[in-house]
Amino acid sequence: MSSKALHRRPVRILFFLTLLAIAWLAWSGLFKPLLLALGVLSCLLTFLIVRRMGYFDDEIFAPRFGLRLFAYWLWLGREIFRSSLEVTAVVLHPKLPISPREITITASAQNPLDQVILGNSKHSRPARWRWICITV
Repeated sequence: MSSKALHRRPVRILFFLTLLAIAWLAWSGLFKPLLLALGVLSCLLTFLIVRRMGYFDDEIFAPRFGLRLFAYWLWLGREIFRSSLEVTAVVLHPKLPISPREITITASAQNPLDQVILGNSKHSRPARWRWICITV
């Protein structure tokens, strides 16, 4: 591990713990003392498992934030909104016009983290993307 990566490690750990805590609070929406304590315990347990897996030891999984990520989030949000409208229209249509199909997408992402994000994003588009096979 390079000295540069070693200096970034505490920042990555703090960022990870903060992200876990924010996600837990946002998704639970509960602020009772017992549930907050269980949330802290849950975040710490997740951190210990992730640390044991060596997540913080390798730079390959370091999140890289840039304008492309924010543009992607905007695109994904728009696509999820459009998809919800399309699914609603199909479900409410009297004849239920569904025609499943399979397509293949060649992933241009080389970083494993980028490939995971791309693979998980395909689940957000049920109306347009029925079955997708991503090749790397």
